[in-house]
Amino acid sequence: MRLAIILLLLFNVVGYNLQSAELSIFDKWGTMIYFTDDINRGWDGEHKSNPAKSDTYIWKLNVIDRFGEVHDYKGHILLLR
Repeated sequence: MRLAIILLLLFNVVGYNLQSAELSIFDKWGTMIYFTDDINRGWDGEHKSNPAKSDTYIWKLNVIDRFGEVHDYKGHILLLR
């Protein structure tokens, strides 16, 4: 089984063998500013319909592959405007 996930700018989840995915974005204080469980929808750098400020954000990605195995990923991204 092969699982590939790529996070692109505008933070879209792209991959194959994926059944579902949840993407969460947090500010540096740990407040969730974005969440989606739609595998076709990514983060566009906005928060409450306004551009998020230039800063470091933490992302968390939970994926279930087509075999039912759970994969958790996390990291950070620097948003520059």
